[in-house]
Amino acid sequence: MDPVNSAYLEELRAAHFGEMVGDLLFRRLCDRYPEHSSKLHELARLEASVGDLLEGVLARHRVEPEPTERVEALTHQLFDDLGDADWDAFLARLRDVVVPFVERFDRLHDAGPAEDRNTLRILRDHERALLRFLDAEIRREDELQPLERVLAELAEVRFAGGRIRCDSA
Repeated sequence: MDPVNSAYLEELRAAHFGEMVGDLLFRRLCDRYPEHSSKLHELARLEASVGDLLEGVLARHRVEPEPTERVEALTHQLFDDLGDADWDAFLARLRDVVVPFVERFDRLHDAGPAEDRNTLRILRDHERALLRFLDAEIRREDELQPLERVLAELAEVRFAGGRIRCDSA
């Protein structure tokens, strides 16, 4: 196991936090955008699946995830901040949020220790897929394929003893 520094572990913890917020936010938005609820459910499923994967890595590094109360508080704030934004405005705002995370997760993947590389690749790839989905949706192209590819890969992650088995666990 490669030695890891505290900055890396904090980035990993922040990434997990973001996935948990994304899961909860997308599920809450189903009521706001009922005509797009199937897409939002897929986004929530993607965020939850990646979050579960990251949770296993956090546990292996003995890092506590952010408290559920923080996840719920930020989700509530983000939900309220959207106000009465229509679907197109929501997509544009979400895209602005996602772009820096694509870059951030690219760097995290490149700098992460070898034993976390597979999980970090999935983290990176899921954010890229989310951006491709948003770009297609903004162009009015109904395109879930980028998300489905990452979800299929996540489905292939081996489970051991009821826990997601990550990388070289």
